[in-house]
Amino acid sequence: MLRPCIGYFALWMLDCDDMSFNLSLLRTRFIPGQPGNATEANIRYLYLEIFFAGIMGAITVTYNSLFAVHFVSDPTLAAALSGILTSAPALIAILLSIPSAGFLDRKKRRVAWLFGSLIFIRLGMIMIVLLPFVFTDRTAAILLVAWFIVLSIPVPLFTTGFNALLAELIPQKRRAFVLSRRSIIYSLVITFTLPVTGLWLNFAPFPLNFQMVYLFGIIAVMGSQFFLHRLIIPPTSTFGSAAAASPVTTAAPAEPKARAPLTPLFRKMLINSLIYQLGLQISGPLFVIYYVNTLHASDGLISVNTAVGTFGVVFGQLLWEAVMRKRSYAWVLRTATLGTFMFPFVVAFTHDFGLIIAANFMVNMLHPGVDLSSLNVIFSWSTPE
Repeated sequence: MLRPCIGYFALWMLDCDDMSFNLSLLRTRFIPGQPGNATEANIRYLYLEIFFAGIMGAITVTYNSLFAVHFVSDPTLAAALSGILTSAPALIAILLSIPSAGFLDRKKRRVAWLFGSLIFIRLGMIMIVLLPFVFTDRTAAILLVAWFIVLSIPVPLFTTGFNALLAELIPQKRRAFVLSRRSIIYSLVITFTLPVTGLWLNFAPFPLNFQMVYLFGIIAVMGSQFFLHRLIIPPTSTFGSAAAASPVTTAAPAEPKARAPLTPLFRKMLINSLIYQLGLQISGPLFVIYYVNTLHASDGLISVNTAVGTFGVVFGQLLWEAVMRKRSYAWVLRTATLGTFMFPFVVAFTHDFGLIIAANFMVNMLHPGVDLSSLNVIFSWSTPE
């Protein structure tokens, strides 16, 4: 997430609004009207694209920190790099999410910017494959972390725009089901991808083992790109050709939007979320370093741990969906949070990696309960505006 490819792409994107896009890579189908089966076709394409995206997701989520840490013998530097790799993308999301939304809103060729940012991230992963051919010490680790951060810069633009696009393409009554099934497909792909890649990492020499895994991910994720460009976008959509053909300057000025008041309930929810997420995230960057340096766990075993945790998410989504049909969101929120604290304690007080894997499954089975109930609580307190 070929230097010549990136350079060409950057030049090509400089004046996106004034150029005609003839490259098939960024061609999206527009139709004069959306037939009844267009929605079904789009949902099918969204299921297929998330399947291929899950392969690359498994690799980046599991191996970015692990790859960098293997180049470093100093535990302090390893902890610093792992912490930066965790916190920098989050900071970028905080700083760029709202500006990215405004930037995309001002563009006429929104689909090109949206999918162009994604292909930049995905082709940019080629640099991860090439860097170890040039650097093989701590310099490689620093450059890898720096490049991962660079690739996270366009992420807020794509995430914000893609969520808006999904809201337009999927009918509201089917949105929860489709998004839930996309999440399950993504998690299952991660679950089955990681044991295979982990086995390869154990038997192939370093760093070639990681380079080949990333190269495999880049090739596989092009399937996601292919099906994204198969999406049928009606011209009347804000991403459609009719919207793109209308000059932005002729649009009627938007009415001022009143700021929603921060109610006591929302304030409590924000404070609770801050404390809860701080407790969960503060130890996150240390896990990989602890597994490698203290427990001497193999890359394959670490991969299995992530795969089992991801399968716990799938199981948890199905479980809590059923529970929330019988219990209130508040009950689910209180119940699920009671057990999510246990994983750092298990890691801290045991040297048995089997117990760590079991605890990882349990805690990831609880996380969907917290996430689903929190989101629904916020929705229930919010007006549509």
